[in-house]
Amino acid sequence: MRIRHSVTFSLKSRSYKGKPVTKNLQIRMGVSYNSCRLEIPLGYNADVSQWDPHQHRMKTSANSDNDISSDVNYQINRASCVIEDIFRDFEHQGVIPTPDQIEEYFYAGEI
Repeated sequence: MRIRHSVTFSLKSRSYKGKPVTKNLQIRMGVSYNSCRLEIPLGYNADVSQWDPHQHRMKTSANSDNDISSDVNYQINRASCVIEDIFRDFEHQGVIPTPDQIEEYFYAGEI
């Protein structure tokens, strides 16, 4: 059994007093499958100027939390691998997971 899914990473957009905020935005992982969409925060923040929307990764040397971009990008890659492993496990079981199961398994993976 194959579960078609996609994983993307983006900055959570928000506004303050009607103006878009461009600093210190939350990096989140979007997982889509079987007409479901999950948004999982990764625990890192970045400015819009530091984010490459085409590569879905940070592009400068550091974010506002003083984490270097290579470390953040490494964690993004790890999160992607954990999600792929989760879907692979459910495919072997022949079960389509619920969004709650995906989140539970993701956080249990201690990313």
